Amino acid sequence: MSVETELKFRLPLRSHETIASLQIPGTTIGDRSESNLVSTYFDTAKHKLKRHGFSLRVRRAGTKHVQTIKASVAANLGRGEWETDVKKNAPDLAKIGGTPLKRLASKKLDRKLKPIFQVSVHRVVVPVHTRGSEIEFAIDRGRVVAGNRSRRIEEIELELKSGQLADLFRIAKIVEQRCQAELYLRSKSEQGYDLLHEVAIKEVGKLRLQPYF
Repeated sequence: MSVETELKFRLPLRSHETIASLQIPGTTIGDRSESNLVSTYFDTAKHKLKRHGFSLRVRRAGTKHVQTIKASVAANLGRGEWETDVKKNAPDLAKIGGTPLKRLASKKLDRKLKPIFQVSVHRVVVPVHTRGSEIEFAIDRGRVVAGNRSRRIEEIELELKSGQLADLFRIAKIVEQRCQAELYLRSKSEQGYDLLHEVAIKEVGKLRLQPYF
């Protein structure tokens, strides 16, 4: 297990080029990389995984598929994360041994899992080295799609790969001030479930009571 420690910001459209070329005192900027990522999230119809504090996704990057399980942990900004390669764009519950999701695993769960929403982003990654800490900038632009509804994603994630939490906060403050970024701690999985909730409300709104006679 690794523990993911990150801060997330919503980013105004006009700030994307600013953040990609941002100069931060006391840091060394590594080589920039770009990729297109498509993540499909899975759960049961009654959202059993979410109710137990888990998210389950399969992310496709090129021809590679990676299954990721995330779960809340005690640290305020941390989440437990378990990753493993899978052969296709579908969960493989045979590979969840050693994760807390194992206690929910069963043939019944395997049958009930289905894709519930998808997140597609173009990601720009910029590694930052400062005071012995390693921090990753991930600039994401794309959409989360659930049913026939979608929502834009324009955000940046600052993830502490190693080092001190204080360095993460220091750089986050600079980003917030210089790029007019807004702190936003809802994960992409939470945004997807929010969108599903909107879909459900819309469908309820379409219902018409039938007369008794």
